[in-house]
Amino acid sequence: MQADATRYRIDPARPPHVIVTETMNAALRTEPQVAIARHLVKQAPGALLVPERVTVRACLLDPAAELTPPVWPGQPVPPLRRDRIELGTVFELSRATIVAWHGIDGATLPAAAITVPPALAPRYAARLMTRIDAFGPHRLDGYESSLNLPQRLPGRPVLGGGERLVFDYRLGSEPGLACRVARPSA
Repeated sequence: MQADATRYRIDPARPPHVIVTETMNAALRTEPQVAIARHLVKQAPGALLVPERVTVRACLLDPAAELTPPVWPGQPVPPLRRDRIELGTVFELSRATIVAWHGIDGATLPAAAITVPPALAPRYAARLMTRIDAFGPHRLDGYESSLNLPQRLPGRPVLGGGERLVFDYRLGSEPGLACRVARPSA
């Protein structure tokens, strides 16, 4: 059978025990993971959801340190060094958030707002990181798959420090996080 998973109707006489959907891209952009999970969980609220949780966090990281380890001829490649400042979770997809979105019928879902530290070293770049809690202890986190690679902020805002970043999640034909910048007051 072939069907649009965002419109699929579950037979109420035969609800599934488990809903598995892997229709995502890093930072939950461009793919309908959120819409599909939301649609199916509403119809089968007792089913397990896999992945159980997808979390998108914002951070400031040093791309040179994290993405390019120093390599000397004839020497083994050293592990990547993490140089980052965590800013916080900006969006989560889970059973709890789907329940919290009950009654929201608009084109966007609420996300979070975070504040960038007032002074930024020039080496830092703002990025989104995705963690996927598949089931129980099974998870994928930073650099463990293409879904967990650092992603630029939507709109690629230039940050000077002290900004408040306000996120929401767009539904529809171009799903993904949107970010607007509230500049610090002078």
